[in-house]
Amino acid sequence: MDEEVIKWAITSLDDFQYASEQFGGCVGGTQKSNLKWEPSDKNHYKLNADVAVDNINGRVGLGIVIHDSAGHFDPQMAEALSLWGGLVLTREVGLWPCHVETDAKVVVDLTYKTKIPRSEIGLVIQDIIQLLANVANYSLRFNPRTTNLVAHCLAKYGLNVEGDIVWLEECPPCVSQAVMGDCP
Repeated sequence: MDEEVIKWAITSLDDFQYASEQFGGCVGGTQKSNLKWEPSDKNHYKLNADVAVDNINGRVGLGIVIHDSAGHFDPQMAEALSLWGGLVLTREVGLWPCHVETDAKVVVDLTYKTKIPRSEIGLVIQDIIQLLANVANYSLRFNPRTTNLVAHCLAKYGLNVEGDIVWLEECPPCVSQAVMGDCP
């Protein structure tokens, strides 16, 4: 066997074991920490965001959770802010132009409307439109969740994590099967 493959396998196993110890496994686990998520003060939303980078497969996963001061959230607002955050990230790291796919049909539909609603989500949609207006060649489209599985798995994993987790230059064990399923 190639030495690089063996080294990669050992590193992946070490990463998996570390994640299992730290987070009690990928699904349903929690961090072993006394730190707990706390809601924002009144009249503010709280945005928790994270990114996962898989340099081997050339992929970036972004997870964002948004709550109001009572710990509740608006799913459409969360989807819109997630899309906006992903666009900001791709712009900042120089990955323009890009093809954007999301399973948030309402958000995609709102970005193509000529009249944006006067609401909190409307403000986010306007920011998305403004970001995309500066890109010469992009696409934004709705795709069902089955074609957006890695992002969905990261978001679902984030429901069971307290605090922030960042993976750089590695594939999070909790989505490795989904990433491999996306590979040609």
